[in-house]
Amino acid sequence: MKLAVILIFLVVSMAVTPAFAVIQTFGTEKAIYKKGDKIVFTGTTDAAHANKIVSIKVYGPDKSYVMLRETYADSDGTFKTSPFDTSIDKNAAKFTAKGIYNATAFYSNELNYIGKFTLFDYSADGSPVVPSAIDLMKEKIIPTPTTTTITTQPPMQPPKTETPKTEEPKTTEPTTPPPEEKPAEKPKTTIPGFPDPTKDPQTYVDRYNNEPAFKEWFTKYFPGKTIYEVVGVPEPKPPIGVCGEGTVLENGVCVIEKKSGGGCLVTTAAYGTELAPQVQHLRELRDGTLLKTDSGSAFMDGFNIFYYSFSPTIADWERQSPLFKETIKTALSPMLSSLSLLNYVHIDSEQELIVYGTGIILLNIGMYFALPVFVIGKIRKHIR
Repeated sequence: MKLAVILIFLVVSMAVTPAFAVIQTFGTEKAIYKKGDKIVFTGTTDAAHANKIVSIKVYGPDKSYVMLRETYADSDGTFKTSPFDTSIDKNAAKFTAKGIYNATAFYSNELNYIGKFTLFDYSADGSPVVPSAIDLMKEKIIPTPTTTTITTQPPMQPPKTETPKTEEPKTTEPTTPPPEEKPAEKPKTTIPGFPDPTKDPQTYVDRYNNEPAFKEWFTKYFPGKTIYEVVGVPEPKPPIGVCGEGTVLENGVCVIEKKSGGGCLVTTAAYGTELAPQVQHLRELRDGTLLKTDSGSAFMDGFNIFYYSFSPTIADWERQSPLFKETIKTALSPMLSSLSLLNYVHIDSEQELIVYGTGIILLNIGMYFALPVFVIGKIRKHIR
């Protein structure tokens, strides 16, 4: 009877699986789990869904809801959840039934997308589940096109979500030279695939400066090292004099004072440094004006979700193409000029922010859309 319920559940799952999945692969690191194991989900998305939030729902053998996990897909479409530690009693309490569990990956903001699922066994004492998830797949109860195979754990990489990885990297002990040659070197931490030689090293520097989770991960696994030493980027020379507004002195270098939110990746890449006046102007406008009001904070929450869905890619293109970088810099000039108008007004209330903010938005719409359309129309009319 129990096997019949499982088979019905799997057939229903296959029937509602969409023909064209935007999540291309999805699976667990192991096929069998017991209490005390750490459950991690990995997978890949298509290019259109890179840098998007992936949600994962887990259902028990009786089709009851167990838990929900969320993570971000990286710029290359790969995603990996932080480990779910079943050794913790409150976590183990969510896995009370022995049997086959179903995990489904989907996008919360795409209601018509059913998602992609995989199966794994769980028993608190480690006793085998019969029939197991592997047995069902071998018997082809789940057709290959709609089934995600259980994958092997990929090499440990920097965090793609706000929770850093907990697994330990491999370390290699260098050979200790004779005392008369040179002193013994400290053990060097090596992580396969990091840094990725195919990526711009500056990408890792930007993540270190803008993502707290990445910085925490880096500090844990490379103690005593700077991000510049590890990825092979020349470290900026300490500026002369006192650090400017919005920056603080750390280890002899002026760095951005961490307040709230991330940095402006596109503008930083366009002007080459976070210390550029244009970048600091945007940061001061955000922290000193918008985030001081409820409506401004709500606007920034929605804007950040939209902005960080594409800004890392644009910033990479800028660093790879000087021509594209100059084009973006030219395109940003009108917007930066319009935002400078807010320096000449006093915003002390929600109403004033809405009025001035709406005016700035309409001004930019006019400069970037209405004016070009008007000019193109005049040119076409003149040609005719």
